[in-house]
Amino acid sequence: MRQMDVSASRPVRRWPAALLLAALLALACWLRPAAAPAQGQAPQAQPEAALLVEGRLVPRQDLSLAAAIPGRAARVLVREGQVVAAGDVLVELDSYPQFEAQVSAAELEVALARQALKDLQQKAAVELAETQVELEQARKDLALHEDLYASLVRPPSQQQIEQARSNLMMAEKRLERAREDLAKTQKYYNNKNHFLWMFMNARQFKLRITQQEGHIAELERLVSDRKEKLDDLLSPPDEIDVAMAAAQVEVLNARVADLERRVEELSAGPDPDELELAQKRLEKAEAGLAAAQAALRQAQIIAPAAGRVVSVNVKAGEWMPAGEPRIVLADLEHWEVRSDEVPERDVVLLQPGQAVQLRFPALGVTLPGRIERLDLGYQEVDGDVYYGMEVDLEEVDPRLRWGMTAEIEVVP
Repeated sequence: MRQMDVSASRPVRRWPAALLLAALLALACWLRPAAAPAQGQAPQAQPEAALLVEGRLVPRQDLSLAAAIPGRAARVLVREGQVVAAGDVLVELDSYPQFEAQVSAAELEVALARQALKDLQQKAAVELAETQVELEQARKDLALHEDLYASLVRPPSQQQIEQARSNLMMAEKRLERAREDLAKTQKYYNNKNHFLWMFMNARQFKLRITQQEGHIAELERLVSDRKEKLDDLLSPPDEIDVAMAAAQVEVLNARVADLERRVEELSAGPDPDELELAQKRLEKAEAGLAAAQAALRQAQIIAPAAGRVVSVNVKAGEWMPAGEPRIVLADLEHWEVRSDEVPERDVVLLQPGQAVQLRFPALGVTLPGRIERLDLGYQEVDGDVYYGMEVDLEEVDPRLRWGMTAEIEVVP
């Protein structure tokens, strides 16, 4: 059967000439290349797209605090939201009183050791002063006995002998006159007819006789002393006296030398062996006190810095294992945004100190910030490489809360 001619049977649709021409002109314009810029005119730069990274708002500083040793919480001294200062005690363990008693005992030992060292030093100072006084007296005694020894072994001069003889003669004459006066007074006393009885009575006569007898006794002693002095000058010195004087000088010389040596030793301070023992005792006591104080601090959770208590996960009477965080402390006055989503293709365009904009969807606000740090290390997620970044807020909104989402916009 003959195939039917479809084209012959379908009517032919003809396009108007004007419409066809317009289509051809449009096609030519679309295919024509862009016109080159005029000579001397720079091409217009296209704006680059901004980098947008998501991050989390965190305090610039936060601390998770735990007990250094296991124990039961005796007292919890803070509550959530409380502002604390550095050094404030937050939690106290039940072992605190025991460690406190050990600190008190250690403090007492330190005080006793310091007092012992001070007493040793003061004792040395007192002993030095006493020894110096003894040395001064010993030197005086030595000088006196040296003069005595010199007088024994040195022959007297003729002038000394003549002077001693003259002194003896004068004393003998005075004694002779005194005896004559006494004899006259006794004679007058025995003669009741003497005219002196007209002016004196018996009692007065006896008193005068007694006075004259006393004066004679003094003159007799003077004569005896001066005669002995002359005899000493005329006769050679007694060998025993010289030997005793020499021995005394030798003894005093040895004493002076010993005291001088002792003064020199005491001037250097206490005895080195005793001083070393006292210092070692003090060092041991101070080390014991430091250890007791460290143990006492371990029986507490202490705020290492000022901040606000974000969470308290412990109650009085509750057991706390060592190292398990129970209190979170943070600085909620200074914030930063952290992000781990900076792609490797964009990290090379960023640098510390670069300004950024931080949008907080929860608050509907945008705050200025500045890149603080870019991580040197990286992390790989599903084959893609990302870097971390920290951004400091230059302005703070009081409604900010830890963990809020922030969109970091960086315009390269």
